Amino acid sequence: MFHKKSGLQAKDMTPSSWLYDQLRRFRAGIEAGISYLELCFGLANCRWRGLPRFKAYMHSAIFAHNLVRLARRRLRPT
Repeated sequence: MFHKKSGLQAKDMTPSSWLYDQLRRFRAGIEAGISYLELCFGLANCRWRGLPRFKAYMHSAIFAHNLVRLARRRLRPT
């Protein structure tokens, strides 16, 4: 889950178990977001060659993701 030196327990990396749990949840959320982008918006493999095109591909995929999130939020009954 986190990068640690050998012989060091995962719980010993943070001063409190509360902070450890918060960091673990944060990392899980980040990983879920990346997985969602890879599966739904094609970020697993980019076929556009060159750095400028790759950046455009990434920006358009993330923009589309944000539009979907906004649309779902608007359609949710309050």
